[in-house]
Amino acid sequence: MAIVLLLTTLPHQHGVYLITILETAITPGPTAKATLVDNSINDPIVGIPRVNSGTHAIRLGNSILGSQGDYYFVTRMKRTFVVNENSISFAFALVLENGGNSHITGNTNPYYQVRLFNSNNQAIFSRDVMANPSNPLFTNSNGILFTNWLCENINTARFIGQTVTLEITLSDCGQGGHWGYGYFDHFCGFNCTSPSFNPGITLNPLPNGCPKFPLSVSGNITLPSSASFTNVTLQVLDISNNVIATKIINSAPGGFFSTNLDYPDFYPSGPNSNIQFNIRAILNYGISGIPQTPIIINNTNPPGPDVSFKNCPTPCYEELIFQQDQAINSSVNYQASCCITSYSIINPNNTVNFKAGYIISLQPGFYVSGYNTGLFHAYIGRCEENNFNSRIQQNSIGNKIESLESDVKISPNPTSAYINIDAGKEKVVSWELYDRSGKSVLRGNSEQIDIQGLLKGSYILKINLEKRHISKAVIIK
Repeated sequence: MAIVLLLTTLPHQHGVYLITILETAITPGPTAKATLVDNSINDPIVGIPRVNSGTHAIRLGNSILGSQGDYYFVTRMKRTFVVNENSISFAFALVLENGGNSHITGNTNPYYQVRLFNSNNQAIFSRDVMANPSNPLFTNSNGILFTNWLCENINTARFIGQTVTLEITLSDCGQGGHWGYGYFDHFCGFNCTSPSFNPGITLNPLPNGCPKFPLSVSGNITLPSSASFTNVTLQVLDISNNVIATKIINSAPGGFFSTNLDYPDFYPSGPNSNIQFNIRAILNYGISGIPQTPIIINNTNPPGPDVSFKNCPTPCYEELIFQQDQAINSSVNYQASCCITSYSIINPNNTVNFKAGYIISLQPGFYVSGYNTGLFHAYIGRCEENNFNSRIQQNSIGNKIESLESDVKISPNPTSAYINIDAGKEKVVSWELYDRSGKSVLRGNSEQIDIQGLLKGSYILKINLEKRHISKAVIIK
């Protein structure tokens, strides 16, 4: 198998180095930093075999053959291919010089890194192993840390048929005084049955179609016996890979973790133009008390989507109010059990539906922009059943939507004489009753309202409590 190398000396966080790039097919002894070695001798420093099996292996990284202090190199090997198996395996052995505690705590010791990138150059797997004598996989020989031949295994089942890039890196010390190298073998036809670095994380598939809340997200983790679990960080990403919400899962009994996502995890400030989202999980763990590089997995290959609200209704709000500075920029089906009031513009090329149980009020400032582009519909009817989380107590579009379903009750309704307000333990500060045109017809602060003398029809009762306000539809018969 031909292995293509991209060999570089790269800038490091503690120094700036010259960059040289060589891209070549591997041949015996192409550079001092990447060499095809044979099994004629063992490693001259620690005595381990230079080849796992067969006759040849690749050595990446610096060796002690350079002059003292000539350890400023990062050597990188890449391979791009189409995934056709459930996992990637290869064998490797590391020889890293330990720079001491200051290098360990400063994260500047020599290190080995393997990353897997998707076709968008996004890392979908990452592992970083720094020289550290507390890591039980290393043997310490007078400050030289080395492993016997180990094997790496990367789960690629979810990327079958996709183009990925495997990148392996060996780095010298970040301060230029210590070296590191590794041997690599068996990139083809090798089955790693007992991975040496074995942290892993998987996400279970999510259901298709409009999401039902609460939305359960779950998966599994595996850790080597020497590792300890810290947490799983679950992230909701928009289609541009911006983090919308984060949840920390602090327990994974039996390697299983789960949490629920609700509507505000996707729309923390209320419905907006984002309708497609991805789910990312990050496994945080440590070895001997030392935090390791997190393992990252996406539910699917970004840009996804994992969760889509396309052509899905929004939650059933009690009331929606769109102020003049809240232009509607996307195609969304808005619905409310009571009322929708809009003073805002609907921008071109959008299809927007308003559905309310009692009143849709289009006030001065409402406008559907564009010439024969986009559609606007208004309906009086019950909210669509969509299992959106009714436990949401507050939300907003631009922080200007009235509160949602509440435990404040009015009775009787319909009524012809009086309305009683039951706010539970909350205090009614004031209230105001509006007719269909938005005109105020009554106001007060008692918990009983005399509506005798008002015309039959639909009204809106706005109730101001000490810490919030709500709106209720009232039918006078």
